[in-house]
Amino acid sequence: MAETAAHLGHALATRDSATAVLQDYCRHAAPGLRIRAVSLPTGNGAPPDDLRKNLAIGSDEPIALRHVSLRCGNIALSDAWNWYVPSRLTPAMNRSLDTTEIPFGRAVAALGFRRVPLTSATNALPEAVLLRNTALLLRGSDDLPIALVQETYLASGFAALARPRNAHPADSHPGTGTGAGACSGFSPDAAALPSRAQTSCTTRSLPESSPESPPESRTER
Repeated sequence: MAETAAHLGHALATRDSATAVLQDYCRHAAPGLRIRAVSLPTGNGAPPDDLRKNLAIGSDEPIALRHVSLRCGNIALSDAWNWYVPSRLTPAMNRSLDTTEIPFGRAVAALGFRRVPLTSATNALPEAVLLRNTALLLRGSDDLPIALVQETYLASGFAALARPRNAHPADSHPGTGTGAGACSGFSPDAAALPSRAQTSCTTRSLPESSPESPPESRTER
């Protein structure tokens, strides 16, 4: 998976939205299926060092925490922790983040945010982990930080999408439907990765990919 990690790292370093990068991967495996953010527990999500300094806020400014599994159908691609500043988002954005499975990048897209990578690691990681990143998201209008994110990209999820399958990734996700031939081998957008041959397939259920345990507290997503 070293090649996949390198390609993924390059895409995340050159694009402003991690959601958009994952959507490219998902789209080639299951056209029409959108990345969703499934809520995970936040009880052991200790804030990273210098969180308030990185977010450029005072000691009294509220910070919201979102911990999600970003999934293409039933395939978990990323375990993401997101510390964000609600006062720098619109009320509608905050409502969406509180009540829906919309990924953060899609929820706040209207802010025209840009991504500033802080750290990225592909070596000396657990076998289940493809890549770990930390990034700061800045609001487009004034460059104020709106969020600090820690992302753990899961090897099992990307392996499941990359090899030919007999199932659409959404088969076991209620309400998304199925489609013959929709789960072929894939590649992300040509702008991010070189294309790969597509292989047609028939319908069969896929096993659920299990998100990794949350990363230890450190500035790294």
